[in-house]
Amino acid sequence: MKKVVLILTLAAALAMAAPASAAEQTLALFTGVTDDRGDKAFTLGLDYEYRVSEIFGVGGFVDLAGGGVRSFVVAAPVYLHPFSGLLLVAAPGIEHQDDGSNEFLFRLGVGWEFELSERFVLTPIVNVDFVDGEEIWVYGVALEYNLAK
Repeated sequence: MKKVVLILTLAAALAMAAPASAAEQTLALFTGVTDDRGDKAFTLGLDYEYRVSEIFGVGGFVDLAGGGVRSFVVAAPVYLHPFSGLLLVAAPGIEHQDDGSNEFLFRLGVGWEFELSERFVLTPIVNVDFVDGEEIWVYGVALEYNLAK
C-alpha cells in the first residue's frame, strides 16, 4: 500500500511540474467538512489543475481531515468543465488513516464555479468518497487562483 501512495504522490508531483502555459494552471485552497457516518471533521485541502483543454483537466490534490475522522487523502483527479460554471470531478486515490492503515478510494464530486475576478474563482463543491465499501461525504468551498492571469 505504501508503494501505491508513493506512486500517486509522484504522479501528482509530475502533473504539477508538467510544462504548460500558466493560463492553463490553477491552485485552490479547499476548506470544508468530512462526514464519515456522522463523525464530522474540519477539512483542509490543496488542489492543482492543469487544463488540457477548455473542458478537460488533470491534476492532484491532498486533503487533511482532523477531529474524530483524522485522515489524509492523496488523489489524482480528472476535472470536467462541460459548460460554464459546472465542475465534475473523478479521482482515484489513497486514504491514510491515523491508525496507519491505507485504503484505496474513489472520489466523485460536483461543484459550481463562481468567477470573482480574472484570477480568483470560488467553488462550492460536494464530493463522495467510496472507501472500503463505505461512502464518506466531503463538502465545502474551494478558492481557486489562476497562475497565469
